[in-house]
Amino acid sequence: MDLKESLEAKIDDSNKKLDRAGKIIKGCAGQKVRWEEDVGRLSAEFDYLIGNCLVAAGMLCYCGPYTSKFRNQLEEDWRKNITELGIKVQDGISMKKILEDPVTS
Repeated sequence: MDLKESLEAKIDDSNKKLDRAGKIIKGCAGQKVRWEEDVGRLSAEFDYLIGNCLVAAGMLCYCGPYTSKFRNQLEEDWRKNITELGIKVQDGISMKKILEDPVTS
């Protein structure tokens, strides 16, 4: 009898674990589409990584104390100069677009 009860408890425990694992797998499958979109977007942006980071780092380091209007002009100048140096930079990229976290904004 003890063996039977022990085995039934193990079966019940295994069924619960299997159910939870199934839920986790279904949850991850739902993220697959988002992950594929992220991979596509990041692959497309890879060529612009250096130029985009230069814009963000330059703006962060040098342009903080200025007015937003002047910062926008400086950012435009940064993009233009980086492009003239032969470094690829995304059109319209900004420090905000690179450093902003849409979840907390």
